Amino acid sequence: PLAFTCAFARTAGHGQLDRIPGVLFAMNPELDKCRREASSSDAGECSRKSCEMTQSPCAFREARQRLDSAEILVVNHDLLLRWPPDYPPLHHLIVDEAHELPERADGAYAASVEALELVHRIETALGRKGDAPLLKDERGKRLGEQALEMIASVAAEARAVVTVEVGASGYRDELPVPLDGPRASWKSLVELVVELARVLEELGSRLADSVPEDDGEDHPAAGPATVLLEAKAVLSEAFPVPSVDRVVRFRGLARQSATWRLTVTPVSPAANFQDEVLDKVTTLFATSA
Repeated sequence: PLAFTCAFARTAGHGQLDRIPGVLFAMNPELDKCRREASSSDAGECSRKSCEMTQSPCAFREARQRLDSAEILVVNHDLLLRWPPDYPPLHHLIVDEAHELPERADGAYAASVEALELVHRIETALGRKGDAPLLKDERGKRLGEQALEMIASVAAEARAVVTVEVGASGYRDELPVPLDGPRASWKSLVELVVELARVLEELGSRLADSVPEDDGEDHPAAGPATVLLEAKAVLSEAFPVPSVDRVVRFRGLARQSATWRLTVTPVSPAANFQDEVLDKVTTLFATSA
C-alpha cells in the first residue's frame, strides 16, 4: 500500500491522493490507513515552517510558492470554496461549470467525522506511533482503548442498519439518517454514537488540559485534542436527533476495513457561500453549459 500511495502521488501531477479510485480502497483494506499515515492536511503535523525547510520535493509547497507572484490563478471548486485566509485575496472570479458548485459547496461546508482520523489521533495519544504517549494516566489510557473499540463497533452497527434500510441488493456504501429521525433499527447505533461522543469529549479535554499555555498549537497534544473535541461536537449535532436544517449520513460503509465517515451538511449552502466567497470578491462571472 505504501509503494502504491507514493507512486500515485508522484504521477498525479499535483500529488492529490484523493484521486485514488474508491474501488482500490475496497480491494485493499490497508490502503486507507496507509494513505492517512503517509500524508496529512493538518498544520500541526505538517507545519508551514517545516514544509519550507524540507529539501524533498513537495507539490503543495511548490504550488503555494507560485501564488505570491501570480496574477491569474486557476483553482478547482473545492479550493475556491475553502480559500485559506493566509492565501493572497481573490478579487475577480470566473467560475466555469458553475452548475457543479452547489454539490461542491455541500462537501466544503459540511462538518464531518472520519473514523480513520480518530483512530490515528487516539493511537498517537496512546503512543502507538513511536512517540511518547500523550495519555499518561490509567484512566486516559482506558478511555483511549475504549474509544478505539467503539469506533470499530460504529462501523459494524452502521453496516447492520444499512442492510435493514436498503436491503441486501441496495447501495450499501451510504446510510442517510431519515428526515423524521432514526428509526427503531437505529437504536443500538444511536446509543453507541452518543456514548462515543461522551468518551471523545473526555479524551479531548484531558489532552487539552495537558497543553501548557505557552506552547499552544505547537504542543503534540494540541492537534489530537482539537480533532477529538471537534468530532464530539459533530457527533452531538447529528445524534440522537439531528436538526431539521441538517442532512446527516454515514459514508464509506462498503469498504472492507472498519472505517466510516459521518457528514452533517446544511440543507442550503447559500449562507456559507455568501460569507466565504461572495463577500470577499469584487466581481463574479459564472459559466454553465
